[in-house]
Formats: sequence, structure tokens, C-alpha cells
Amino acid sequence: DHRASASFVDFKGGADFSAWQPVADGFYSGAPDDDPEAMLRVIDGFVAGMNERIRRLPEYRASKIDERIASEPGMGPAVLVVDEAHEALGRTSSLPAAQRDRVTAAIKTVIARGRAVNCWVLVASQRVTDDEIPAAITQRVTVRIAYRLGTQPASQAVLGPDAWAQGYRATECPAPGIGLLADDEGVRRLRAFYVPDQEAHRLAGLAAARRGVNLSREPDT
Repeated sequence: DHRASASFVDFKGGADFSAWQPVADGFYSGAPDDDPEAMLRVIDGFVAGMNERIRRLPEYRASKIDERIASEPGMGPAVLVVDEAHEALGRTSSLPAAQRDRVTAAIKTVIARGRAVNCWVLVASQRVTDDEIPAAITQRVTVRIAYRLGTQPASQAVLGPDAWAQGYRATECPAPGIGLLADDEGVRRLRAFYVPDQEAHRLAGLAAARRGVNLSREPDT
């Protein structure tokens, strides 16, 4: 979607999202305590953009952004990606408690207020029990996806305790990329597709061209 924008916070500190850095609204890659102020600027900047959309809604005499309004400048879909979120949110996080609370509060407010203004947050983690991702977040997320997980508590933390009793168990996902999706309609199986690095750079190049962004180097071919 050429209207879409994204901000990335990758606590793995790797290159998983590097292809998208040139077209990202905000980008941070590293441990939470490598440069916490830079990390918080990305998150706080996303929340500020969400709040600006909320402020602008009366201009359109609307209570939420619909397809028509989404085509207006600055009102298209926006997503904040937080990968390896347990590194910042878990009880053993290296972040001071005050900064950890700021990250938690920001994610909670996007979940609570963002949907109406086309702002979304994707929280990803390999460890999802309550001591790693606060229940204040997991209980508010409207769509939850589990790929293969090693324990019953981890599966239940994502899909809910009822899913386990109904036979939906992430411990039994048969292969990488095969998972379970839980939302208000229940639980169902899904299949995800792996995007190789070269394809990610090609897609980022298309996104950059649509936005008039000059990449520092040509995408891999």
C-alpha cells in the first residue's frame, strides 16, 4: 500500500528490517540499553503521530479513519513494529524500570487508541509468558499469532487457555511458517511465507520509488 508508513524497533540488533530503513518513518536496531533515548524517540514519535491524527479527525467530521480519509496525506495505514519485545518489556530487561514503563505505556496506548486512526502495533517475541510480555499488553492485543512454541504456558499466553482445551496447541505446529491465529472469531490455522533478503530489498526499492526516496545503494538483484 503506497499510503502506508512504518516504524521499526528491532531489539535483536540484527539486519532483519534493514531493507526498510530508507523508507521507514523511524528506525532503531540494537539492545534496548544501547541507546535508549534513540529507541524512545522512535516509539514516542509514532505515538505523537497517532495523537496528531486524533486531533485532526474533527476536520473530517468523523470518529475514525475510513477508506476515504486514509487517502489523505498523513492518514494512511501506519504500523509500529517491535521485534524481540521481551528485551525491553521483560522482568529481566536491561532497561531501567522508568524506561521500561514508558515502552509498555506507549504500546498500550497504540493498542487502545490507534485502531480508530489507522495506527497499529505489531509486537513480536520468542518469549511471551507474563514475565516477558506484560499481561497488560497480551490481554489487549486483538489478533494473536503463534508459530511453534515449546511449552503449554507459552501457547496459552498467545492463544488463550480455552484454545488449548479446544485442541489448538502451538506446541504441535508441524513446521516453520505454520501457525495459529486467534482473534474475536476464534482460532484458525495459517501459513506464513518467508521473504528472502533479496526480495525484501527489491520490495523496499519499489516502496522507495513510489515515495521518491533515493536509496543509498541499489537493491540486490
